[in-house]
Amino acid sequence: MSAHLMQLKCLWLEVEFYRTGRTPFDLFGHGLYEWLNDPTRPRYYHLTKHLKKRKPMLNELANEIYKNAVDKGFYENGAATNVGERMALIHSEVSEALEADRKKKYAGNEVAMLVNQISNPKEFEQRFRETVKDTHEDELADVIIRALDHAAFKGIDIDAHVRAKMRFNSMREYKHGKAY
Repeated sequence: MSAHLMQLKCLWLEVEFYRTGRTPFDLFGHGLYEWLNDPTRPRYYHLTKHLKKRKPMLNELANEIYKNAVDKGFYENGAATNVGERMALIHSEVSEALEADRKKKYAGNEVAMLVNQISNPKEFEQRFRETVKDTHEDELADVIIRALDHAAFKGIDIDAHVRAKMRFNSMREYKHGKAY
C-alpha cells in the first residue's frame, strides 16, 4: 500500500471518528488500531490525540437550536425553509450587530456569565432584557444561532466544514492575497 493511500485511509478514519464517534477499533478491530497508532507509520494526523475528545460541539448546538426553532413554530407549514430568506435573516442580524456597535451597546462577558447563573427563569429573563438584549454580543449570538439553525435544517456537518475551512485558511497567503 502506498504512503499516500495510507494517509488517505487515516484521514478517512479521523473524519469517521468525528462524524460518528466510532474508534478504529470499533470500525476494524484491534490489528488496525495498533497500525493506526504506530508512530512510524506515515500520516497527516496522529489519531490517538482525538480518541478521547467529546463529540463536536457545533453540531450539538446546531441540533439544539434547530429543535428549539421547530418547537417554537418556526418551521410550521414550510415556513423558514426558503434559503434566500434564511440568508437575509442572518444578514439582518449582522446589521443589528453593526448598529449595536455604532451605538456602543455592549454587555460584557462578565454580565453574560452572571446572568446565565440566575436559576429563576423569570428573573433570568428580566435581567437578560435589562443587561444583554440588543447588545453587540446579543446580536452576534443571533448571527451564530441563525447560521447553526440553517446548518441543522440542511443536514450540514458544520463541525467538519468549519474545521476544513480553518485548515484551508491557515494555508492561504497573507490577507488571502487581498488588500483587506
